[in-house]
Amino acid sequence: MKYGVAVLGGGRIVGAHASAANEMPELNLIGIAELNREKHPELKERFDCDIFDSIEEILGRKDVHCAAICLPHHLHLPVSLQAIEAGKHLLIEKPMALNVKECDQIIDAASRAGVKVTVGHHHSYSSQIIEARRRIEAGEIGHLVMCAETWIKPFHIGERPPWFLAKECGGGMWWMNAPHQVDRLLRLVGSHVVSVKGKVSNEIFSYSAADSGIAIVEFENGLYANILHIGYRNGVERFESLLTGSKGSIHLESNTLSLCNGSESGLIELAQRRPHIEMWKDFVQAIETDGETLTSGNYGREVISICEAVERSGETGREIRMNEFQHSE
Repeated sequence: MKYGVAVLGGGRIVGAHASAANEMPELNLIGIAELNREKHPELKERFDCDIFDSIEEILGRKDVHCAAICLPHHLHLPVSLQAIEAGKHLLIEKPMALNVKECDQIIDAASRAGVKVTVGHHHSYSSQIIEARRRIEAGEIGHLVMCAETWIKPFHIGERPPWFLAKECGGGMWWMNAPHQVDRLLRLVGSHVVSVKGKVSNEIFSYSAADSGIAIVEFENGLYANILHIGYRNGVERFESLLTGSKGSIHLESNTLSLCNGSESGLIELAQRRPHIEMWKDFVQAIETDGETLTSGNYGREVISICEAVERSGETGREIRMNEFQHSE
């Protein structure tokens, strides 16, 4: 079967999903819903598809089977519920929703409707993360001792839309990028989080949305990791993961992987994978087999619960145990 895809939203992430739908033989890009055509006049020519002014119109088409939600974060819940009501399988760009309660609403509605939900945590499908985990499991750096996930970059990269500056819309750096960092750690460590202690802050720019966040994360297997994310005013850009083991270390930076363990040192050649293509392949397989993807709705919820717990920790000034945070309030 060929699955018709509707991409909802024409912003910067649209290319990953529209291109996958155009390239994969299992998919057919039906169109893109974009309410502000003037802002994105190139969409029709770029992706050779119809552009819709109405989400209702494209979701009403019988040849649409899957909807990719690429909208501002505060719209993920209402549009997800709208797509579920229309009987569409959902790929929701991260973050899945604004909080655990919203994630539960999506998961419950999808279960009742018999449709699949997956979340766009494409780092889970990257060559870098997969190869690093393979080498950790093979014992090439001994047992893991500590991990650090760091992402530092300018807050104002290009034009930031008004919603991105508002906390109530899920804007800011923490909710934009911390889900990626949590996703990476969950894959690399291979264990669930049991507690967090941290702080999410807006002290650099004083928008209501956060410009920075930091956390110490404790995993079920006893490992500790830290997360640092800053959208700076002035600084040096860094994006890296450091995995320290009892016999060596692995360093991930941009799209490279370096290994140092005494017998081997230097860059490791990575297999060529296109994470968004792999993510869509996994999604199609889950639909056809009635299975779950690597980044299912429940996985997306787990990521959100950790990000939300860090925010709560900063508000209360205490460590948050995840068993206190398992159920939406």
